[in-house]
Amino acid sequence: MKKIISLLMAILMVGTALSGCGEKTTPAKEDTKQEASKPAETSKTENTEQKKEDGVMAMFNHTGYPILNEKETFDIYVEQLSPVVAANDKEVVKKGIADTNVDTNFIEVASSSWKEKINILFSTSDLPDAILGDLSVEEKYTQLYPLDEFLTEEIAPNIVKFFNSRPEYWEMLKAPDGHIYSLPTGDETYWNAIDSQMFINENWLKAVGKEVPKNAAELREVLEAFKNGDPNGNGDTADEVPMTFRGVWGWGDGMENALAAFGVFESSSHVMTKDGTVKFAAQQDEYFEALQFFAELYKDGLLDTEVFTHSQDQYKAKLAEEVDKYGVVITYDKQDKTRTWLPLLLADKNGNITVGLNNIEHVDGFSITKACKNPGALVRWYDYCNKDLETIMAWNRGVKDEAWRVPEGKEGMVEFLNDPEIQKAKGANNREELRRMQSFAGKSPAYFNLSYQDKIFSNQPKKLKPLLNQEVIDKGYGVKALPLGFASKENSEQRVLMLADIDNYLNKFVATSIVNGIDQKGWEDHLKTLEKLKVNEYVKLCQEFVDNQKK
Repeated sequence: MKKIISLLMAILMVGTALSGCGEKTTPAKEDTKQEASKPAETSKTENTEQKKEDGVMAMFNHTGYPILNEKETFDIYVEQLSPVVAANDKEVVKKGIADTNVDTNFIEVASSSWKEKINILFSTSDLPDAILGDLSVEEKYTQLYPLDEFLTEEIAPNIVKFFNSRPEYWEMLKAPDGHIYSLPTGDETYWNAIDSQMFINENWLKAVGKEVPKNAAELREVLEAFKNGDPNGNGDTADEVPMTFRGVWGWGDGMENALAAFGVFESSSHVMTKDGTVKFAAQQDEYFEALQFFAELYKDGLLDTEVFTHSQDQYKAKLAEEVDKYGVVITYDKQDKTRTWLPLLLADKNGNITVGLNNIEHVDGFSITKACKNPGALVRWYDYCNKDLETIMAWNRGVKDEAWRVPEGKEGMVEFLNDPEIQKAKGANNREELRRMQSFAGKSPAYFNLSYQDKIFSNQPKKLKPLLNQEVIDKGYGVKALPLGFASKENSEQRVLMLADIDNYLNKFVATSIVNGIDQKGWEDHLKTLEKLKVNEYVKLCQEFVDNQKK
């Protein structure tokens, strides 16, 4: 009898062991790989605890390659980058599988429906192994696997080396519970430090005999000269528009940083954080002064009359190179072949320069769910993607000698290519399209951080935009709206709800104040409206978020 019982127990143990070795289940996919078989009675989420019993640290090779002795499939949701080349068909993906035995099965989701599909996905119990894309970690971290135990010099040497060189990442990546659930992806670049930048037409300055203005008063003098001096030289003194922009805030074209001539700026969050203290921009007296200044410019015909009404396409057409009607423009970048545009940084009455600065770091990119049975292997795979410059370029830019190359005699450097013949041969219309066909571009698990900026070789003069942005950062002109990091779900949700009404009000208020003018009574009425919108409560929530980032 004892022998029979022992035999039955042995059979059960073998069955249990075998059940943990089967191919991973695959949720419904929009693209590519053959769907794996899925046991009808068991989901991956239900098997989550098994990995704890088996010991996740023993399920992968901690050093060297391959990461896994036997190939194992991992389902990863990713935003679709190219309708022409599927993610799983890209050379870099195939090489990654061959090198690591981490069989990444990318499940692509259209960009237009990404947020909706991810939210629906996380409302179910059948999650993929990982997400490569925006996720809102602060809302979903309870369904993600904490990565802290894998972020060691042995398991993830490349990640740890980078984080140690930039210690702020260790803090920024922490979720409200103090654990790390995501790793950065895409590009960290000076290009993105400032969205809306003022540029002034140097050709027009020379035509009217003026220097680059250094403050608001000098700006007005220059704009008046532009209006009356026929700087485009066509004999028509009425066709010049001294200054233009599009709206109050928004990516690239808004007037948000033009307010900085008075020591304030606008942003999508409407706050400024300096020395750890949060202030609501539109509550400051300097904001009132800025509105009065721009109202005077509007009244005197020094501003484009369509600054609050033209569409993005209409504004883009106005900034086209063949159009020579504008003296000061606000845009993401402005470089023409026929004219020279200079960046415009205006000091306030105290001589201080303030520029609203973006968070160029990334914290929400690659996350592993609790459904993953072997999270350590995926952390090592991410570390593999970041192991050296050429691997990073392959994941982030595309195929070597087609999208980029190592320039002759410049070992350790890379050069971006822009060859129309190569692009055409590969079925792409331009460089960016080729990049999205061959790599993961801005969604790349290989993080092109600032340390690689000095590794880019070019025979061309350095672009003005990133140099300007770096100068703003290095000289301490930049002020951020809010620091980067994860708020608690409650804090984040409350701020989002309050912002909707604040946005609607401020858009109308600023436009009306500039077009119709604003006096002291109008300003006092505005402050009362902000009280009704519970702006002080909103600022308190923002301050709470900032304070929590320091802990």
